[in-house]
Amino acid sequence: MLLPVRVGDAIHVAGSVADFPASTRPVTAAELANVIVARQAQWPGVQGLKKDGSVETGPTGSPWVNSNSWWIRAMQATNPGKQIWLPTNVPASAQPNSEQLAIADAAVCGARWIASTEGNLPQMRNAMLFFENHHEWNTWNEAGAFGVISKFESPLETEFLNLSTRRQLCTRILKQDQMQGLSGLKGLIWLSSKPPDAKTLKFFLDWASKGSLLILPFGSPEAKGGVEEAGHMVRKLGQGRVAVALEQWGDPYKLAHSTHLLISRRYDVMRLWNSGSINAHYSMAPDGQRAVIQLVNYAVNSPAHEVTLGLDTK
Repeated sequence: MLLPVRVGDAIHVAGSVADFPASTRPVTAAELANVIVARQAQWPGVQGLKKDGSVETGPTGSPWVNSNSWWIRAMQATNPGKQIWLPTNVPASAQPNSEQLAIADAAVCGARWIASTEGNLPQMRNAMLFFENHHEWNTWNEAGAFGVISKFESPLETEFLNLSTRRQLCTRILKQDQMQGLSGLKGLIWLSSKPPDAKTLKFFLDWASKGSLLILPFGSPEAKGGVEEAGHMVRKLGQGRVAVALEQWGDPYKLAHSTHLLISRRYDVMRLWNSGSINAHYSMAPDGQRAVIQLVNYAVNSPAHEVTLGLDTK
């Protein structure tokens, strides 16, 4: 995979970390045809970090993290085979050494930050080299027991990915037009304001009836009967369950929370304690014999202490 580099106002590429930054060349039109370049990307870090150490938080008090991983995953799902590049300049307010975080925030999902030739070049090279030496991780599959089907056409759908990561709800993104990849899933959400068509709905109802949970949007025809739970009408379906939203989904934080309540913690494939400003990315080799969990701390220069990682080994 090419290593994109910003040289002035132009994008150059390097063939490897060894060529950065001394040996680069302008990117060609043919190479750009295989690339999705973000129009606007966030500078990763803890949002609202103040000089006194206080931060802006989510409703539960956890630090609010700015990350591009949700956008990267959505673009990868809707543009298979494309490389994802993030053209984010280092802001004046950036913490020292935060270029390493920008590189990691993109690379853990298989994307590339368009590196600058300014900043701490040795540390940037070290971070790039780490991911170059583990490039095989880019071919591994997302690990998780909960599936998400979406075209990611609304802010709610993309923000759901961001917030599910913060909740350590490991998700696998599936395609609407390819009803496969369901092996091992304990739950699935049809993340769209429009319910699936009758044929697709029947397929997923049959799948859920064998022992899984299917979450559907407001207006789905399966809303009759059952009990109200976490903003959804939930009823038994064979050995599984189906949950239909009682109103249109509007708040992504509320949706991520209610989704985790419905699927329950007992199906978490991974859990972190005292994680604070850390995001975790869990992927598994195609043979199922190897896996990696990448922990990214968004509080630059503030090491996390006594973080515990638990895995479901069943």
